[in-house]
Amino acid sequence: MARTLSLPHTTVWHWCVDRPERAVLGSAIRCFRCRPGLKSPTDPAAYAYLLGLYLGDGHLVTTDRVPVLRVYCADTWPNLIEACDAAMRAVLANKVQRIQKRGCVAVQSTARHWPCLFPQHGPGKKHQRPIVLADWQREILTAHPGHFLRGLFHSDGCRFANRVTVRASSTSTRATCSPTNPPTSWASVNGPSTCSASCGR
Repeated sequence: MARTLSLPHTTVWHWCVDRPERAVLGSAIRCFRCRPGLKSPTDPAAYAYLLGLYLGDGHLVTTDRVPVLRVYCADTWPNLIEACDAAMRAVLANKVQRIQKRGCVAVQSTARHWPCLFPQHGPGKKHQRPIVLADWQREILTAHPGHFLRGLFHSDGCRFANRVTVRASSTSTRATCSPTNPPTSWASVNGPSTCSASCGR
């Protein structure tokens, strides 16, 4: 080859031996599951929150040329749309799209490495198949349980004042159970028999 190209033999030898490492481009730069030097997300709290959103009202499309992570957010909660957008960018996304639907906004991002971060992805509906956390996910959620629960409630949960009737021996009163006024125990609200039936104890 050196004689054919009229080049020094050492030049051709360096071409064959001194090969540079493959360039890491796109989402691969931030994928801590693929980069040897990264052991956790750059923002673990944002990942815990995004995982909650994904398990609630999100899904991952892998049939397209590039995987798409999509989370549906109601129009009535604009702060949720902003929080979802920010979480995607903090975890992996370089670009986030917002597609207006009827009554909601689809917040989505395309990246080849989204499936690496959401191993719960699979065929069928999430509520019809087992959802098992990977060991590395458990470590993140153990450190940031509040952010994970926040994502679950924001995507597919609700918070309300639970008005119940507490029956005593001869009187009946109404009480409001809320974070500032919790019931003293489950049995005091629903009775021991209901607690046993619900808890199995």
